[in-house]
Amino acid sequence: MQKREVRLLVLIVLITALAGWVVWPQNPGIHIRVGDKSIDRDIRIYQGLDLQGGMQVLLAADVPEEQPLDSADMDAAKSIVERRVNGLGVAEPAVQAVGSRRILVELPGIRDPQAAIDTLRQTGLMEWVDTGSRYLEPGTVVKTDVATADDGIAQVAPTPTVELTPTEAGEAGAEATPTETAAPEEPVYHTVLTGRNLKDAQVTFVDTSALPVIAFQLDSDGARLFGEHTAANVGKFLAIVLDKVVISCPQINDAITGGEGIIQGQFTPEQAQSLVLQLRYGSLPVPLKVLDTREVGPTLGADSVDKSIRAGVIGLVVVFIFMLVYYRLPGLMADLALAIYAIVTLALFKLIPVTLTLSGIAGFLLSVGMAVDANILIFE
Repeated sequence: MQKREVRLLVLIVLITALAGWVVWPQNPGIHIRVGDKSIDRDIRIYQGLDLQGGMQVLLAADVPEEQPLDSADMDAAKSIVERRVNGLGVAEPAVQAVGSRRILVELPGIRDPQAAIDTLRQTGLMEWVDTGSRYLEPGTVVKTDVATADDGIAQVAPTPTVELTPTEAGEAGAEATPTETAAPEEPVYHTVLTGRNLKDAQVTFVDTSALPVIAFQLDSDGARLFGEHTAANVGKFLAIVLDKVVISCPQINDAITGGEGIIQGQFTPEQAQSLVLQLRYGSLPVPLKVLDTREVGPTLGADSVDKSIRAGVIGLVVVFIFMLVYYRLPGLMADLALAIYAIVTLALFKLIPVTLTLSGIAGFLLSVGMAVDANILIFE
């Protein structure tokens, strides 16, 4: 045997051993720590909606049918919904356009369906609204001079009273001090800046109360507008409005020029994370409504997996026996090559990773059969 063949054989053995370790069901994953850096990754097969169960949500543009809808707006809405879904931490979600006015969202293994639906359909329009000397209670629905579609405003549940304060960078704060109740007839308030000027938002903690707060950072234009407005309106109120609902109405005590601040209040971690997702991943260009929701039970998925594995094992055993009996030694070599092919393919599925669906399992078994066809053609 030539040295080249020996090296090739050793390489095949090493690749097969590595693939076998990856495919092993009790694989511990990769956990490496070097100094302050660490690599932690679980190696597993990601199952699709039809295998592990989950939820399927059909969203539609919440505008009149006769109103023309720009395809670019729906494409932007689809992208934003996709980013929000990724922010939920769902493994391998699927977001796809259905027609010109609908979006289909598949959420495998979702744990809180209602929270996911609320996050998907809320428009997430954040506004800093000048209310002058008028204090607005949290939960108050307001009108602003930012144009929105008629009846297209997403309503959110009232949230706890919060305060707008600067970050620890030393900015002067704004303290919520109610002085006047909103009049029954509400005017159209001026929006100082919107979520378009928001550069970043994240959940953090600033004290020992263990309550989460939302830290935000504005872009350069937003920081300039925010600083100019707070400097010229000391003593007045600046409401923080989400989807036309007031979530806070702090009083401006001093100019805030750094473009950074926090929204602080009695938020639960879930409330804070939901709000951050809406702010960080932008406002929807068109309001969305839920047309249909469908839950896929995990029992159906487990049954499908069991039947697919059983069929695959039976098929492979029959192929192995046929190749071994009919072609003898070449058939044995073909069986070994086929086993290596299957192990390496499954290893790649886990490493990439590939979301395995019922049709994906069928495709994998079909590819094994095609590999056998090549061997038969050569032997014959």
